Amino acid sequence: MTLGPHVVACILGVSQVPASGRHAKQLFCRVNAARPQPETPRGHARCEVAITFGSRDHPESVAATYELPMLCTPTISNLTITKTLINGGAGLNVLSVQTFEMLLVPYDQLLPTRPFSGETKGSATPLGHVRLPVAFGKRDNYRIELINFNVFRIGLPYNVILASPDLAKFMAVTHPGYNIIKMSGSSGVITMAGDKEDVFQALKLAHRAPTASRPDIEGTLRAPEAAPARKKQLFSQDRTETKRVPVDDDNLGPAFTIGTGLPSNQEQALFRFLRANKGVFAWKVSDLVGDPREVIEHHLAVCPNTRPVKHKVRHQAQEKQAFIVKEVRELHEAGVIWEVQHPGWLANPIVVPKKGGRECMCVDFMSLNKACPQDPFSLPRIDQIVDYTVECDLMCFLDSFSGYHQIKMAAEDVEKTTFISLCGVYYYTWMPFGLRSVGATFQRIITTTGCC
Repeated sequence: MTLGPHVVACILGVSQVPASGRHAKQLFCRVNAARPQPETPRGHARCEVAITFGSRDHPESVAATYELPMLCTPTISNLTITKTLINGGAGLNVLSVQTFEMLLVPYDQLLPTRPFSGETKGSATPLGHVRLPVAFGKRDNYRIELINFNVFRIGLPYNVILASPDLAKFMAVTHPGYNIIKMSGSSGVITMAGDKEDVFQALKLAHRAPTASRPDIEGTLRAPEAAPARKKQLFSQDRTETKRVPVDDDNLGPAFTIGTGLPSNQEQALFRFLRANKGVFAWKVSDLVGDPREVIEHHLAVCPNTRPVKHKVRHQAQEKQAFIVKEVRELHEAGVIWEVQHPGWLANPIVVPKKGGRECMCVDFMSLNKACPQDPFSLPRIDQIVDYTVECDLMCFLDSFSGYHQIKMAAEDVEKTTFISLCGVYYYTWMPFGLRSVGATFQRIITTTGCC
């Protein structure tokens, strides 16, 4: 006998899964009990009206209507939510993180939950689950039920997914051919047709990613000489002719790198200015004094119900491991990182290529970033910055030190930045690259000091 490919027939898990084997056995006993039920089960309202489908429900166009997903617009916590998928084949309700933040529900109301499979590749862990009121219909005819949602980064063009177990609470009936849903309300039957505009937008978003990731077959078969030319770069620091200017007259210390196209008088003025203010530059990590904690520090604001993630050691090439060890020792000597034992979170360092052929060590904080909300502090817009340069005679581009080591991490969040290397396990006491919202934190101190 030949087995066919694996098929995901139902998305089921997390908060809908029984807490233990004993609870699962009780559930199976209730489902398989062959006895009449004189009363309506708890949590399910009795349907007092007949729900039928007739010629009035026939859509104007039936072409491929049964192929469209059922999207409606319910009201969740007094907020109208579009692009809500009615999925009778799923076993759990999913609420996107973006929608959850729009509802203004505090993160501390999220309850712990379990991982599940079927929505993405492998298993996924939601941020938690929360119970929210969901309403269908209008003021004169409505239906409200409390639904348990799992807050999760869906990665799909939907805001909410309503599954079959909770559709039964509404006593809702869907008709794929007509693309409508009906349920009993306070004053009769509530009828809602699928929103085709939302469906078309969702389908465009769903097909955009596969189209972008599809391999270019014509490009692979095209001759090398027929390859498309690259776009012309307006600015390129790598191609600009530069020269090094020593900070001190002995030519033994550090040096500045400036362009060679300056007139002689401007070049000499720049020399004098840089040498007179050489004390404000940090030539190595240990030279950074940093900002006081009372001025600014970086907070992670990790969801309290998130379970810490420990990654296994990632095997890398020998030359990259040597580079990581060298960088770790320099950061430890400068006081940027400290050694720690028995951490809760654990990540792996990676080597990232930079411009000019240089390399930089960063830490893969992907799991930690998933548990942290995005800081909404606005970043500068490039078009406004360009407008500020109008009527300016000179423009100076300062390529500063690659790092955020002048801003300290919050004391309660330092151990969450722990990473593992060949020479030990360390955490950052200063704000590193790779964390979520570090750009917003850096822009906040720039804006604050610039406005004062």
